[in-house]
Amino acid sequence: MSERIAALWKQAMEAESDAAEVQAQLAELNHELQWDRETLREDSLSD
Repeated sequence: MSERIAALWKQAMEAESDAAEVQAQLAELNHELQWDRETLREDSLSD
């Protein structure tokens, strides 16, 4: 996951893509992380 974050930062710093595209990718990553947290929490409560 940290590799994806680093790649997004690199894109933003090098202006390879516009800010809206980077923000959309970060929002998608945040959504995936939230899903992971919720899944882990549910798994830990069911044990």
